[in-house]
Amino acid sequence: MTHRSGVSGAWVSFDPSGTVLVVTERLANDTDPTSAAGDEGVINTFVLNADGTPGTHREFDATGEGPLGFAFNKAGALLTTEQFEAHPASATAAPMGIAAR
Repeated sequence: MTHRSGVSGAWVSFDPSGTVLVVTERLANDTDPTSAAGDEGVINTFVLNADGTPGTHREFDATGEGPLGFAFNKAGALLTTEQFEAHPASATAAPMGIAAR
């Protein structure tokens, strides 16, 4: 994994099977001139190697202005909460269709 300046990690957890590490970053694209306007944050997945260390990495754009927390539903789908910095009292929940493998 590489460190990016200006990144604010929000939530870290494993999927229900315990084989995928999920990490949300609230401000990952905040200073990226190539990202869409107002697009902040990403969701990272890491398939764990046999020894438990993070392996294959995938990055997904957040649907709102930045993912904050998340949980998995009974079917194993990732559900995120999204923040809206310009509107402190506003937030939303969003299902994410991600495939970690």
